[in-house]
Amino acid sequence: MKPIDIFKERLNRLTETQKAYIAGILDGEGSIGLYKATKREGTSIMTRITLIVNTDLRLIEYVADLIGKEFVYKTNKSNTWCVKLSSRMFAKEFLLKIIPYLVAKKDRALNAIKFIELRDGRFHQKYSEEELLLVELSKKGNAKMGRALW
Repeated sequence: MKPIDIFKERLNRLTETQKAYIAGILDGEGSIGLYKATKREGTSIMTRITLIVNTDLRLIEYVADLIGKEFVYKTNKSNTWCVKLSSRMFAKEFLLKIIPYLVAKKDRALNAIKFIELRDGRFHQKYSEEELLLVELSKKGNAKMGRALW
């Protein structure tokens, strides 16, 4: 069985409550973005990252028990752990399951899904104007984090 199929099985076993809980964590403690990464040979690629960061390992372990421990990483900061989905297939499947429960990051999730769908089968081709626009929207959305509402 392929890793993506195992992942989809895990996601299909999530209860509605678990999906809502994970979405709430992602809304409050997470990041959904499209980031520019430079490969060794100097070419640029856009990566999709869905990330939950927290210092409470119990929370990270809970999410890992639901979606898979292979997505848990220790960060460079002391006592900080994260759940990271950078594979386009995994990120898309994850976002599709929790998007009905997202509030603050729903637009970012929709943009990330759209970007992934546009790139499907075009991995080494030039980025379209629409794809670059989605990356710019992602940057603007992440820059607004932490801004007071009133």
